[in-house]
Amino acid sequence: MIVCSMASPPAPLPAARAVLTAAIVLVSALAALPARAEEPPQDDAPLDVRLLDDGARVVLSRKGVLLAAAQIRPVQAEAGPVLPAGIKWTDAKPLEKNSRTPKQADFPSADPGKLISLLLQVRRVPAGARVLVSPELAEAGDAAQKNPARELELATELFPDPGKEKEKGWPELSAIDTSGTVEARTWAGKLPEPGAPAFRATRLSFSLPGRPRVEIARSGPARWSLTKGAASLLLRQKLLPDPREPLKPGTFEFFLGDERDGLEAGVSPVSLDREQVPAWDFLEGHFRVYAGGADPYGYDELLVFAEIAFPEDENAAADENLPPRMLQVPCFYREGPSHAPAEGEFRFRFAPPFPGTYAVRIAAISPGGVIRGEAVPFRAGPAASRGFLRAKAGDRAFRYDDGSVVFPVGPNLAWPSKPGAAESYRQRFRELARNGGNAARIWLSSWGMPFEGPHAGEFSSDAAEALDGIFLAAQARDIGLIFVAENAHDIKVNSATHPYFRELGGPLAAPAEFFRNAAAIKLFKRRLTYLAARYGAYRSLWSWELMNEADEAWLSLKSEPDDPRMPVLEADTARAARRDVLAWAALLAQHLKAMDGVQHPVMLTVALPPEYAWMGLQKLADLDAIQEHAYIPEAADARDDLAFDEAAQIAAWAAASREPGRPHKPYFLGEFGYVALHDQELAKAGAEAAAADRNARDTEGLLLHNASFAALASGMAAAPMNWWWDRHIEKLRLWGCYKGPAAFAEALGRLATRDGPGNLRALNNDAEAAKGSGVRVLGRAGKSGLCVWIQDRRSTWSRKLEKNEPAPPEIKELEIHLPALAPGEYALQWLDTWNGEKLGRQVLTVEAEKDGPPKGIDLKCPAFHRDIAVWIEPASKP
Repeated sequence: MIVCSMASPPAPLPAARAVLTAAIVLVSALAALPARAEEPPQDDAPLDVRLLDDGARVVLSRKGVLLAAAQIRPVQAEAGPVLPAGIKWTDAKPLEKNSRTPKQADFPSADPGKLISLLLQVRRVPAGARVLVSPELAEAGDAAQKNPARELELATELFPDPGKEKEKGWPELSAIDTSGTVEARTWAGKLPEPGAPAFRATRLSFSLPGRPRVEIARSGPARWSLTKGAASLLLRQKLLPDPREPLKPGTFEFFLGDERDGLEAGVSPVSLDREQVPAWDFLEGHFRVYAGGADPYGYDELLVFAEIAFPEDENAAADENLPPRMLQVPCFYREGPSHAPAEGEFRFRFAPPFPGTYAVRIAAISPGGVIRGEAVPFRAGPAASRGFLRAKAGDRAFRYDDGSVVFPVGPNLAWPSKPGAAESYRQRFRELARNGGNAARIWLSSWGMPFEGPHAGEFSSDAAEALDGIFLAAQARDIGLIFVAENAHDIKVNSATHPYFRELGGPLAAPAEFFRNAAAIKLFKRRLTYLAARYGAYRSLWSWELMNEADEAWLSLKSEPDDPRMPVLEADTARAARRDVLAWAALLAQHLKAMDGVQHPVMLTVALPPEYAWMGLQKLADLDAIQEHAYIPEAADARDDLAFDEAAQIAAWAAASREPGRPHKPYFLGEFGYVALHDQELAKAGAEAAAADRNARDTEGLLLHNASFAALASGMAAAPMNWWWDRHIEKLRLWGCYKGPAAFAEALGRLATRDGPGNLRALNNDAEAAKGSGVRVLGRAGKSGLCVWIQDRRSTWSRKLEKNEPAPPEIKELEIHLPALAPGEYALQWLDTWNGEKLGRQVLTVEAEKDGPPKGIDLKCPAFHRDIAVWIEPASKP
């Protein structure tokens, strides 16, 4: 049963209250928007709208003078008129205002033996007519089989003023509304002339001096061609296939009138892709919205929400005054990609957080007001997954919705091998998952995944579809993604091709303005809203990252303003820059969480080394995790001995992240690896540089291996995410390096889940644990178990690549001393860290001490090369 009435807006959740408040403000703002094309003088004579039985033509006229006529018809090789000579359009009676008139038109289908029956529902509105086109397939018999399949088009004929000279009486295209501009949606460039290439638009205005203009609007962007005939202008637009049934055209609505259609939006019934879904998996709804040609991507012009009513809270059932729980989820407009074009439509995605019966209805806010559709019920069953990744306040580790702790293990996969290609991600996810990895970090970038452009606010349907494939492929393999929504390189280096800069009509003149310019912030909010609406319901989306390395876009951020050695002017400049970016980050993080129904963690990164941590950024309450980037320098550039011992360096960074005054958030290295030339620089440098490249010489992945274990064992929230995924991991086939760390991370996750990540103690007592044997012991210990990594200190990148030393000899007969555990039976598991194989499982009994505290555990290690790992957990665990 549906537990709430949707007749009036329910009270919002706290997470959605900001969205609802913004929406209320937006209604007033949208209502005050001026008409976007100059208003020509209007004739007092009434506008006539007629529907002809012959060809289902819609005709617009005034005082018996034709203004325009529109018709759905088969595509014609020549631009023939909509009203050829001989048609007596005046015989049809004008439609009455607010009337609805259906009309059917049949066309041969691409499916042999069937017809496409188009149902045109013509609604007479004050300024003209809205026409809803709904296609259906119907049986047609032998007659249809004899006819070839035909494509259909919407053709609109515009007539000149018969009272003027021919050269002065032609209608002129005066305005085009298209997505992607900053303030207005009106075409900023030169208007297309008849015969020009096809152009993309949602609304068009044709005008003549002294005559009412002709307005043509559509429920979504389309490509139009404009030609000039002997006695009229002809505007044509090919109909696109339905997104789910490509043998027939998609449903859409268009408007034909003599001024802008200013009525409230029209919303079709919502259809769900399924009626029941497991909790934490998402269902998708699709529907159409018509709003007078409003930009469907422009949330400042047309705001569309799915309002989700939650199941009734049994504990509150007796209190009739409590409103039902409701969440508002922004919807997104989906167009088919270039390889599979389809009619655009609105969609929403929602992942129910717990089982029960829900209801959804659509709310559309436009200049004409607010309109809501009918509620549709759906059910959520028991969860089939662990849910979404969370960064719980006060935790230094990530958790799933079911409470289990997870430690991400995986590399950066920032961009695909070819621009916009999802297939390379599928291949890399397959390799990562086969070797136990569970995480990756991906970017939006102009060279890898060009999502927005060439003009600001235009979202690529190809990139959007590719991202759907990437998130789906990751979810199928239980891989979580950190998703980077912008990168500093595009802002600083590629500004000439970035849509927010003036070279392409955007508002920015300099990179630093990205964080301060109101128009740029508005545009970026628009991008984040779309991303949240379309991808926020994927469980494979682990976290948002607002920007990669913001300080690379604004170099003043790299300076420490409180450094007493810094000149006063530079310090003030750095302080102002940091203040602006903190305000920007807080604003955008809050906006993203308001738009994201799941409320994934949000991060922002800088390129500052961990020893120069920007504490103001780390402590920002609206950012949920701390991600730093660190690279191992060349030997000549090393500042201290830690650079030559990666495990010691990472352990030191981990310890520093837990010092007093540091925020209690998950902390990890989102980029890590050798300092090295990038691919293009390496190619120019020649063979000698290629031979010296440490990524090429580290054929076993020693740095990746040591860094992964050191980070997990020393208390970081994730293994460092190696940067050189293509020319190091992929080229040298090092995916197997993740097997050992993944097995260790899984055991560590079980320990943290049982005891709580905040209750684990750091083990770094080398002298006591290893009794001066020359090995390093790092680990985490709790009440119910421990996880420990034991490393030969001689196994470092510098000894192998700088000193060319052979691998250290096998270590035998090593004994280590570990902290005491509570009395009970435990399973002790040794791990071969290099191939991820479990070496042997034995039972360990810890007995209670009668006199005094429990004693520690003395372990004799199996013989090993370089390093080994062990974990101890309750024996009931496998």
